[in-house]
This record gives sequence, structure tokens and C-alpha cells, in this order.
Amino acid sequence: MKLNLSSLPFELRESAAELLPILKISEASDGVRLTAVKSEARGLSVRYGGDEAVITYSEPAFFFRALGLLAEMETGGEVSETPRHNSLGPMLDCSRNGVLTVDSLKRMIRHIALMGHNMLMLYTEDTYTIDGEPYFGYMRGRYSHAELRETDAYCRRFGIELIPCIQTLAHLGEVMKWEAYRPVNDIFDILLVDEPKTYEFIEKMIRTCSEDFSSRRIHVGMDEAWALGTGKYKDLHGAESKASIMRKHLKKVCDICDKYGLSPMMWSDMLFNYDAEGNNRSRYDWETSLPADIHSVPPKNMTLVYWDYYNGDKRIYDGVIEMHQKFDNPVAFAGGAWKWVGFAPLNHYSFTRSKPAIESCFEHGVQDILITAWGDNGCECPFFSVLPVFQLYAEGCFTGDISDERAAKRFATCVGGVMEDFMMLDMPQLPAGNFDRPTDLNPGKYLVYADPFIGLADKHVGADYPAAYAEYAAYLAGAAERNPEWRYLFENSSALCRYLSKKVDLGIRFKEAYDAGDKDKLRMLREGRLNDAFAAFEEFFELFRKQWYTECKTFGFEVVDLRFGGLRNRFLTMMRRVDEYLAGGISELPELAEERLRLDCRPGEERADIHCNKWVFVATTNPV
Repeated sequence: MKLNLSSLPFELRESAAELLPILKISEASDGVRLTAVKSEARGLSVRYGGDEAVITYSEPAFFFRALGLLAEMETGGEVSETPRHNSLGPMLDCSRNGVLTVDSLKRMIRHIALMGHNMLMLYTEDTYTIDGEPYFGYMRGRYSHAELRETDAYCRRFGIELIPCIQTLAHLGEVMKWEAYRPVNDIFDILLVDEPKTYEFIEKMIRTCSEDFSSRRIHVGMDEAWALGTGKYKDLHGAESKASIMRKHLKKVCDICDKYGLSPMMWSDMLFNYDAEGNNRSRYDWETSLPADIHSVPPKNMTLVYWDYYNGDKRIYDGVIEMHQKFDNPVAFAGGAWKWVGFAPLNHYSFTRSKPAIESCFEHGVQDILITAWGDNGCECPFFSVLPVFQLYAEGCFTGDISDERAAKRFATCVGGVMEDFMMLDMPQLPAGNFDRPTDLNPGKYLVYADPFIGLADKHVGADYPAAYAEYAAYLAGAAERNPEWRYLFENSSALCRYLSKKVDLGIRFKEAYDAGDKDKLRMLREGRLNDAFAAFEEFFELFRKQWYTECKTFGFEVVDLRFGGLRNRFLTMMRRVDEYLAGGISELPELAEERLRLDCRPGEERADIHCNKWVFVATTNPV
């Protein structure tokens, strides 16, 4: 298709031209003449026939979604959509080592614009610049004022609201490690409530966000402050309930937001800690009553964001949303695009959790929806690997259709990739092949880092894993050819699987040979399998490095260097120690003599996948 954009208003024409390459459309004076009509009726429509196309839209973001729908009309036609949401978009975690470059943010913006997203959150605990606070985000890849303003301006071109997502209570551990912030520290990663210097600090945060972002909304965090009031606060004020402390703190933070004309929102979990009798409760318990006075804790101008990435039962979403709606506050929902448990996403698992969540939001009138893409423990998973989840939410919100088929068709348009291949980026996490029964288990992380010599993860390697990973490596290599615009994602994932195919049972094989006293077998393994695993490891590291620098700033990669460098040295130590044993220089290898135990402490010999998202836990049992 060729399009003539000359009839479009300049603010749409310039941005539309940037999207045409993704759509495989060329701009030409003899192309189909595209006209845009602004409408008061919420939604969008596309009418195409002959040499003319008309897009009617109520807000700019909807125009760009309509542009993608137009690209799918090969012979003309008409389509209209009435969205069920007010705001929709991803939240990108740029606080756990991986900080997206501005160019990567712009690439993400172009793709979500075609999906129709009209909101984007940047989660930045300390990775933004606050004047006069040199240790805030020091050497962490923090965004400059200019970078945030450039990204904000680029979002506005596509009708996307860029919203700051910060922390004003907990999750400030990277800040609190500096001596400069001891005066405002309660305990662990938590700010000291009722301390004047704390609110001076928070005001600097909020003022900065009000200046660098054009949005008049701000997410102020407030989640998971489990130890609130148990440190310096308790020493100064005595024991006090978390609800009471939260009430005071929220009021002060909201007052600061009011001062700068900002509407705040917060993660709601701290309001759901206790039942009416004061007992601990699960935040997903939808049948137990809350304390009567908890509903007065958040100020009325505070939006409560219910986050849930774990449940596959729609009844739970229904019940917890209804509990939120008993507060006299606006309610938003945050689902999850699982990229925070290692080197590969869990897109299949994300789909099974997102679909009932989307349906529940629609039924309960929740119209502000965000999709979190966290980066826990090192942000090893590429940001763009979870684009299928962003597409699923878009199709659900605009059409009510949450089928895989609908998402896949639109994904080809909005991303220029094969969704089935993107879903198979999950492969490193699913060596057992359970794609139809996805879980949040993550062998694609702990099997990467597990020490090859002492074999801490050996009890969690199935006999068929090497063959499965070899098959996956071949599939993903083919996917790289089918998705040339995303080659780096698939080449990296293929190399990861190739490495795992050589490495996962390495410790098991060596221990079996050692226990049997079979030095010939040990020599064969040393000269063959161990060398092969090390070569595959080196290849994977280089492709992972390429992936990182394709998406992220350099700061944070030093952690990758430290982890991979340590693993590389463990391979070299294993080679040296085995060589010394085979040459008779040492009489035993205690590393291979020790009994292997399960990481999850369960009895029995059966091997099974687990959830283990801590690098250090599979690297060593010794303190580091």
C-alpha cells in the first residue's frame, strides 16, 4: 500500500510518517489519500475505498491505532472500535540495572502507538536526576532532565501520556546505602515518616517530575513497606500501627502533589495487610473483611492501583476489585508482562493471568489499566520480548477480543514480527515443554548461573533437558530468520538455549563418573562436554552483551560482567581442578564428592523446576 499523507494536519503527518516503515507502507503523492477527522464521540473508525481513506478519531492515540488497522485493509472496507478504557499502557522498570536508552524508548513508543496505547509509565526509583542530590542515582544510568523531556515530547507526538512512576516511601534501597540519606532512613529501604527532611527530599522528587513530565499525573509508589515504623521511627515515636503511619504520610505526600498540580496514584497493597481483627491477610484474599477505619487512610484524591500478576481465577480479580471499590478513591489496575524472572520472558504465563484480569476490569468499570514489566534481580530479560502482552491488552481494551488469534494478527501489523515466535522466547523457561501449562517457575535463570562444578541446581535438571534445549536453540535460530527486525532477540535466546543444552547436565555427568571412579569417562567429559559448554557460554555472553547494548544504557552491565565473569572463572577452575585430578596432582575432588541436595529443601530424588530468582543462590552457599 502507498499513502498520501499531505491532507493530514502536520502534528499527525510527521508522526504517521515514522510509523509507515513498520507497516511496510510507503509515502507517495500518488498513493491513497488519507484524511483525518476529529470526533467528539469516543473511539475510532476507518473507511477505505478506491483512492481515499478516512480515519475518524477522538484522541490522537486512537488515530495511530487506526492507521495500523488501515494497513490491514488490503481491498478496502470499514471498521470502528469503541474502547473500554480511559488510559492504557505499559510500565517499564528502569530501576533494576537495565535503563532503556532514549532511542529504545522511542522505538517502544512507536510500537505501542500502533497498538493504541495512550499512556506510558517509567518506573524510576532513583534513575532520574534531582538537582542538588548527586548521590541520587549515582552511576546508575539515571535519566537527565533533557532525556526525560525529549521522551515526553516524543510521547506527546503520538498522543501518549508519559507518567512518572517513582517511590516516596519504600523501595529506595539503592538510595539508602549512601551515608547522605541516613537522616531520612527509617529502616532498610524505607523513608522516615514525620521527619521534616524526608518531606523536603520528597518535594524535590515531585518538583522534578512536575518539571520534566508534562503529565499532571504521578505514581508515588508506596508499596511493600512491610517494616514501616519498626526502625528509627519506633525509636523516636514508639510503636504505632502501619495504618496510622500511612495515613499521616499519605496526607503529606498528597499535599506536596497538590502544590505542584499533580494527581497522585499509589500501589494499594499496604492497605490490605490486615483483616478486621488485625490478623495478617493476603492482599488477594477477597473474602475476608478489612478494618473499618482503613477506608479513610488514603486521601480521596489518591488513585489506588490494584496490582496482580499471579492469579488465573477471575473470581479473585472480581472480589479484590470490589474490595477496592469500597474505598472512596479512583481505582486502576496493573497486570503483568512477566520479564522479571531471568533471561527469558513468561509470555504464556502472562496470557493466562492477563485474560481473566482484562475481563474483570471491563465488568467492573475499571478504565485505567497499566501493564507492568519489572526487571527484578538484574533486568536480564529484554524489554521488547513482552510486546505480545502489550498487544493482548490493547486488543482486549479496544475490541473485547482476547483471543490469541486476534492478538497475533494485530501483532504482525504493530510489531512487524511473528507472535508465535515471540511467545516461544519463553523456551529457556520451559525445558519440560509445558507450554500449555505455564507456571512462574524459571529454570531459564538459575540453570544459567548454577555453578557447573558444585552443582547446586543439579537436582532440578531433567534427563531430557539437554535435548529439549538443543531443539529450542534450533527453533529460535529459525525464528531469527523469520523476524529480521528482531534478530538480536532470537539470536540471543538461541545462544542461551544452546549453552544450556551443553551445560545443564554437566555437573550430573561429572559426578556420576567421579562417584564410579571412572577416570576415562572424566577425561572424555573434560575434553569434550566441558570444552563445548565453555565455548557455548562464551558465545552466549557475547550475544547477551549485544542485546543489552541494543536496548539499554551501559550502567548496570557491570553487574552482568561480575556475574558472568565469576561463572567464567568457575568453568576455568573446574577445568584446572579436573586436570590436576586426572594427572594425579590431587587425590580427590570434594566438589564432586559432596551429595547434591534440592534447592527447595523438599525430600525425594525427583527432579523438578522451581522458582529461584536470586543469582547468588545458585552461585554459592557461602556469603558474598
